[in-house]
Amino acid sequence: MPPAANFLRDTTCMAENKTVPTGASVEEFLSSVEHPTRREDGFALLRIMSEATGQAAVMWGPSIVGFGYHVDTAVLEQLVRTGYEYVVTELDVSQPGGGRR
Repeated sequence: MPPAANFLRDTTCMAENKTVPTGASVEEFLSSVEHPTRREDGFALLRIMSEATGQAAVMWGPSIVGFGYHVDTAVLEQLVRTGYEYVVTELDVSQPGGGRR
């Protein structure tokens, strides 16, 4: 195997993924959102995305509500498949394949 390929397979130089499932309660997180409209929007997305994905919601890190996961074989990490998070004054919805809307 060429030296460059060995470097790419060496995971000791890779940063640890800090956005991982936490086990925290999604409902408690959404209930803690101060603005009532944003809180209602979060619960509405929870219902819509749970139904659309057939997956239970899981907290990823402190602010991402995720549904499902996949393993990125390039970096050998578990990543959220789709979800949403509160970013400053808006909800950021992550689409499968990494796109954002």
